Amino acid sequence: MGSLKLLGTIEEINIRYTVIRTFDKRRTIVPNSIIAKTPIRTLKTEPILR
Repeated sequence: MGSLKLLGTIEEINIRYTVIRTFDKRRTIVPNSIIAKTPIRTLKTEPILR
């Protein structure tokens, strides 16, 4: 099984799919069945407030 490599911001989560806006402004719709099977790494660009 191939790996899914997307870098962007999650815009929307529905019951069947998730919408990710990539940094080159493309709107990508990914079925949640793929998201459930794929490891996800979260990158946070905002500073941590303490």
